[in-house]
Amino acid sequence: MLFLSIVGFAELKLIRDALDRQERNSSGYVEDRVRDIAANMFGVSTMRTFLIKCLYDLVVLSNPHECSHEDIVLGESQLEVFAKACFVGFVEAFYEHLLKTTNDPSNILVKNPWVVLGEIVVENIKASGGVLNSSQNGMKNRILNALESDNSIMSPFRRSAGPGLSVIVWCATKTTGESGEFLGEVEVDCRGKVDLLLTTRRAVVMGAEIKTSATDIPRAKKQLIRRFKIIATCLNVTHNITPNNCIFVGRVFYRNVAERSIVATSEDASGNDLVTLSFYYHRI
Repeated sequence: MLFLSIVGFAELKLIRDALDRQERNSSGYVEDRVRDIAANMFGVSTMRTFLIKCLYDLVVLSNPHECSHEDIVLGESQLEVFAKACFVGFVEAFYEHLLKTTNDPSNILVKNPWVVLGEIVVENIKASGGVLNSSQNGMKNRILNALESDNSIMSPFRRSAGPGLSVIVWCATKTTGESGEFLGEVEVDCRGKVDLLLTTRRAVVMGAEIKTSATDIPRAKKQLIRRFKIIATCLNVTHNITPNNCIFVGRVFYRNVAERSIVATSEDASGNDLVTLSFYYHRI
């Protein structure tokens, strides 16, 4: 009986050790541990997750953590004016995007252009809803929200259900010859940090991503570049700080490395429409 008890205890210990290893290697556990260590290096507020759903959130992300509420509201107002000025171009670009990506055998989209002679046609937008998927219909509804809600207490461009943030993201991510991204919200893995030097119209922006493995570094870089472009547009509109006068620093924190692979500790990634951009990779 004593022998069986000892064997049973040993087997239970092996099972418990296996479960512990599985937990330590799970992505959620690894990410939480890496985030805790990174927070000790750069501060808890810097490493918190952040979801941008409206212009107000974007101003918060693009300013120092101690920015006043009054300054945030002022920046939100400036972004609203900018988004309104770019709205027709945004609607036309989204329509062109739909023409290229939507299965439309009856040519409903072709027959109902959303912008005619520089004017948005609400009825044509509504007529196109039947051929759009759920995501495309979501963006269509954001556009209609702005066109049909001018009498609401809050400007539709400022609301999370409106197109304000989407217009800014599109403006920030478009390049010559290619349209930008059409997003309703932007998920930020880590809030990061922004330092403003208003006397010289300069800014230093640090962004971070938490990944479980070094194999995710390329995806983290793309996410950070998109975020930096969006912040750069916001800084240009709200503080008259041009992207050329911004320094962007991306930090990727990770734990696991594939066997026999070598990961650089840093990288000068100037370009991508961002003149000064560097990445630092931290294995934790």
